Amino acid sequence: MIDRLWYLWQVRHGPTRIPPELLDLPLAPFGKAVKDVLDVQALGYEYAASSTPVPVPAAAGGGHG
Repeated sequence: MIDRLWYLWQVRHGPTRIPPELLDLPLAPFGKAVKDVLDVQALGYEYAASSTPVPVPAAAGGGHG
């Protein structure tokens, strides 16, 4: 899920806000640098433009009583 968080950060802040001195930073153990993962489509995947909320039921035994 870290790749999705990275994508969302880029959507919010833009890929140009990454300091240039970090672009060649290696992302071990993936064999890539920061500059190699700026475009998710170039990595072969994409994310949906919107999401659908999923209701979560309240926990059982909510401590009442």
